[in-house]
Amino acid sequence: KNVFEGTSVASKTGSAHDRLGASYLTAAAVEHAIRFIRTAGESPFYVNLWIHETHHLVSATEEDKQVYPETAEPQRTYYAAVSRADRLIGQVLQVLKERGVEQNTIVIFSSDNGPEDTHPNPGEKFYFSVGSTGGLRGRKRSLYLGGVNTPFLVRWPGVVPAGRIDRTSVISGVDMLPTLLAAAGIPMPEDYQPDGVNLLATFRGEQFEREQPLFWEWRGTHAKDANWPELGMREKNWGLLLTQDQKRIELYDLLADRDQQVNLAEENPQKVAEMVKAIMAWKTTLPESAVPQVAVERNPPVKPSPDRAKAFLRWDTNQDEQLSLEEYRNGLSKKTNAESRFRNFDRNGDGKLTREEFVGPQTP
Repeated sequence: KNVFEGTSVASKTGSAHDRLGASYLTAAAVEHAIRFIRTAGESPFYVNLWIHETHHLVSATEEDKQVYPETAEPQRTYYAAVSRADRLIGQVLQVLKERGVEQNTIVIFSSDNGPEDTHPNPGEKFYFSVGSTGGLRGRKRSLYLGGVNTPFLVRWPGVVPAGRIDRTSVISGVDMLPTLLAAAGIPMPEDYQPDGVNLLATFRGEQFEREQPLFWEWRGTHAKDANWPELGMREKNWGLLLTQDQKRIELYDLLADRDQQVNLAEENPQKVAEMVKAIMAWKTTLPESAVPQVAVERNPPVKPSPDRAKAFLRWDTNQDEQLSLEEYRNGLSKKTNAESRFRNFDRNGDGKLTREEFVGPQTP
């Protein structure tokens, strides 16, 4: 569904990577969320609202930027986008107050990863992406702390102490399901094995020391280099990073070395062995694909396309007889809406394009 449909910004169409669309995506999403909250009546509700700011493309209208007349670019556009998001989130909070459910609603603000890369020159892709990691190593697409540390704010009047800053608890997105189910008084399914833990006590301000480790695996593209750590684990103060082939292993004391500058792997071989064993055991529990295998019916081309056949050969740079999103995007001369165009070809939703999906059915 077009997110703009049925909103006051219906004319502001575009994708997340278009300057016009990126400036209004959150406005449209917030309108849908507010409409849902207002029609919930007396029923409990759950809203998962993903705002666009400050995902690429970071964009702001001239009206947005008026509040920062003395600020130079690219910070002016970035600050304006953040302020726009702040204003729109405020609209959601105001509706909770108007409905009289403000005191009985848990509001959580967080993000999915660290800040995007930044480019120094006007006109470059990430010129306006000037988010900061606060000095932490790594950014988006990295398993260093700069890539996985995110903001986390909780508002629950009368339960979460107002103004409290917790600098010691280690929490993750995987903790949200058990925590929110517990808050709502809903038992977890008997056969469910959670990756996370119930954090209600932490929300209330109690001391929390995590016993259950956290794991990460990076399966995307655009890694910094071919030898970039793809697996990560956090166990108490220890942070482990390694490549799939285990030729690169790094161990950090995250309490003493938050910037991850001193690799302690050689000095702690037993701890490394224990953590590597744990992370590889966890990896065996994962599905083969991070993308749900949903069969989507799409009409294939009536006959093979000769032009796409030639393009397939050129774009398949690793010659594995399929196109990744990165290969597809790199091959396009016009990259607008590349991801949505890629998905239109990807009939089985596996994140790869076979020759038949891209070119058309093979002739006998």
